[in-house]
Amino acid sequence: MRMRVLLLGKTSLLGQAVVAQAALEDIEFLLVDEPPGSWEPAQVAGWLDALLPDAVLDLSFYHQQFQVLDPTPEGLAAERVFARELVTQCAGRDLLLYRLSSTRVFDGVKEQPYTEKDPLTPIGAHGSLQAELDQLLEAQCRRHLLLRFSWVLDSSPEGMLQRLVSQLLVGDSVSLAEEWRGTPHRWRIRRAWCWPALSSWTAVANCTAATTTPVPRSPAGSVLPALWRRSW
Repeated sequence: MRMRVLLLGKTSLLGQAVVAQAALEDIEFLLVDEPPGSWEPAQVAGWLDALLPDAVLDLSFYHQQFQVLDPTPEGLAAERVFARELVTQCAGRDLLLYRLSSTRVFDGVKEQPYTEKDPLTPIGAHGSLQAELDQLLEAQCRRHLLLRFSWVLDSSPEGMLQRLVSQLLVGDSVSLAEEWRGTPHRWRIRRAWCWPALSSWTAVANCTAATTTPVPRSPAGSVLPALWRRSW
């Protein structure tokens, strides 16, 4: 049976990529129009009731999460309110909820690679918000998948890649935060990471056992900078 997935954030670069991939797979994306301003928590229940998805992929704040260096307090507050409502509504309907997070939930002082079992030690306001929402997802949603990224490079004019290039062109010294250790990857590779998890949902839709997925590896064998945790 074809799985119906509500995608929030279809206009983001990652959203566009997974929609294109869906045409080749046994997954149907249900798309909603994005609000001109910020995402409205009051709309979540109506979307779920009208579209009746099997799962939700939340890319609503993709750009703020991975391309904005210093989110505004207003932006963080909007993300918190929307995410909390989405978690609450999905938990009440026992829907699979797939959310992205970042390695800002770790302080970067550990000498070994972080795993999904490490305690959260967030840095900065954004890291604290991500840690809060990660813990909320795990506590409230019986069926969830959480994927943490470090570097995500895309072509947005004010994104991380463009800022880095601009600094290098003018000869500025470039300081990278500790959690940026590892290999940067383009957003198209992130699509390749997101997709196996979506596909596995279809295969285990009736499974209820909680499991932890090991960190996947690239074709060359190196560990990519992302962490998975899933609970069906």
